[in-house]
Amino acid sequence: MTVMTAMTTAMTTAPIGTGCVALVAVVFGFAAFGKLRDRAAWTEFVTTTGAMLPTRRLPVRPVAVVVAGAECVTALLAVVALGTRSAAAEVATLSLAAVLFATFLVGIAGVVRAGRRVRCRCFGARGAVFGRGHLVRNGVLLLTVACGLAAGGHPRLDGAALVAVVTGAVCGLVAVHWDELAYLFSEPANAVPRRENP
Repeated sequence: MTVMTAMTTAMTTAPIGTGCVALVAVVFGFAAFGKLRDRAAWTEFVTTTGAMLPTRRLPVRPVAVVVAGAECVTALLAVVALGTRSAAAEVATLSLAAVLFATFLVGIAGVVRAGRRVRCRCFGARGAVFGRGHLVRNGVLLLTVACGLAAGGHPRLDGAALVAVVTGAVCGLVAVHWDELAYLFSEPANAVPRRENP
C-alpha cells in the first residue's frame, strides 16, 4: 500500500468531518451568542462591520444582520449534524462555515492591508485590534473545514467519533479565546508597569 493510498484510507475512515463540525458548532455558537447577548455587544459588532465593508454604499446594519443570522444557522446546523449523524447535514455545515470563514478572512485582510485600527468583535464586545494573528486564525479555520469537506461525510457514533468531537470542541475554544491566548504568549507592547509598594 502506497503512502498516498494509506492517507486516503485514513481520511475516509477517520471521523475528521465530525471533529470539524464540532469545532464549527463551538466557534459559531460563541460568535452568535457574543454578538446577540445584549444591545452593547450588538452595537459594537455593527460598528465593526461598517469598518470592514469594502465600500460605504453597502448598508451596514442589514449586512450585520445577515452575518449574525448566518452564524446562528451554521451553529444550529452543526448541532443537527452531530445529533443526527447525517452526512448531508455535515457537508452543508462545513460548506457554509467555509464560505463564512473565507468572507471573514477577506474582510480582515482588507482592514490589515489598509492599516485601519478595527477591533475584532467576532465573539462579542471583547477583542483585540485586527492584525496578522487574526489572519492566521481564520486561515487555519478555513483550512480545517476544507479538510473536513475533503474527508467526506462519514458520520458515525463510536469511540473515535467521540474523541473527534472533543478534539474539535477544544480547538474551537482555542479559536474563540485566540486573543487572550495571543496576549498571554506575547509581550504586551503597551503594558502598564506595576507599581512598587513604598
